[in-house]
Amino acid sequence: MYGKKKKYPMGGKLKGMSHDNGGIPIEVEGGEYIIKKDSVNNKTEPILEYINNNGDIPTSNAMNRSEVSYMGGGMVKPMYEDGGKISPKDKKT
Repeated sequence: MYGKKKKYPMGGKLKGMSHDNGGIPIEVEGGEYIIKKDSVNNKTEPILEYINNNGDIPTSNAMNRSEVSYMGGGMVKPMYEDGGKISPKDKKT
């Protein structure tokens, strides 16, 4: 049915046809993880690339962003990146 299957030993984003148009015949092995297309977007792709390239979860400024982030939360304002008390006014923003 398909020609030679493509191998992606280094991982990364695949380019080709959608499932509705035949998809991309690939060869995978146990332990590899496939992310559904709808979960890959401008916000998640840099994180997926970081994990693929480093085998670890990005933390702090690992992805060369100007903001400092933390697991399970959101972006931390630069003024609080070294800790500090948050005023009630800051909790609203």
